[in-house]
Amino acid sequence: MHSLIRRAALIVTGRSLFKFVISIGLVILIARSVNIKEIGARLMEVNISLILVASVIMAGLAILPSMRWKILIQHGGGALNLGNAYKLVMIGNFFGQALPAVIGGDGARVWYVHKLGVALAVAVNSILLDRLTALIALLLLAMVSMPWLWPIVPVNFALWAIGIILIAAAGGIILLIAARSIPDAWNHWRMVRAGRRLLDSFQSLLGSKLKSFQVIGLSIAVHCLIAVFVYALAKAVHVPIGLSECLLLIPLVLLVSMIPVSIAGWGVREGAMVVAFGFFHISPGDSMLVSVLFGIVVALSSIPGLIFWMLMGRKFGMEKKII
Repeated sequence: MHSLIRRAALIVTGRSLFKFVISIGLVILIARSVNIKEIGARLMEVNISLILVASVIMAGLAILPSMRWKILIQHGGGALNLGNAYKLVMIGNFFGQALPAVIGGDGARVWYVHKLGVALAVAVNSILLDRLTALIALLLLAMVSMPWLWPIVPVNFALWAIGIILIAAAGGIILLIAARSIPDAWNHWRMVRAGRRLLDSFQSLLGSKLKSFQVIGLSIAVHCLIAVFVYALAKAVHVPIGLSECLLLIPLVLLVSMIPVSIAGWGVREGAMVVAFGFFHISPGDSMLVSVLFGIVVALSSIPGLIFWMLMGRKFGMEKKII
């Protein structure tokens, strides 16, 4: 047992170190094309009250993914009220920012919702479906934005973007078909059983028009509100990007930021923001300023998750009984 724990700790540490190196490397690479001192000076000029208000608003936006997760828990046969779902989402956000490990916030959510009485299989499935529906919403928004971006972005970039979307969609279909084709004799493998449970849950979700509309709708709403939020931050630091541009570009930035190779998206997000905003002639310095400010606000907005985690079971009703 101790050897397994040590091995797991070494794997997590190794992956965390890898992500740290990737994040630092990407930030350094981007920093070579901008004036870091100027960005730092402009960040210091931002009103602290503005950052705090923005952090509170961002924390408030977490109610939407909480609603989505609650629906997915119920879809799997579990029970979780919205208040507890919000607290666990915030705890997951904090761990996702504080821990660069692979499972991070998702692992924390699975652990604590299971302690609240939700079956482990339902908890794991709900998290996977939560991630999957968020990804589907981003892909849909990316596809919708293409007709407007096509005349603006370089043709090669547009073709690459469309190719990635099509590959992702085709990959999902192939995985669904492959999961159905696995012989029953392989059911003794835990991963096979988990994959089939996820497939059954996803197909069942698609079969329920109301629930699928709710979870995809909430996901789209989250991404669009984040785009509006980024636009507000850009206006606060006098970066001349429009709301329509943010609505077109930010879903693509979020899509790229989901690639799990960095700590909380740092580095990847900045690079994606510089490239995306560059299509509308926003300088790399301005783009990085907005991205760094957004990252700071997201990090600060996760602090309530630390408070919920510390006070869980005492003041915030995180007892095992599901109300």
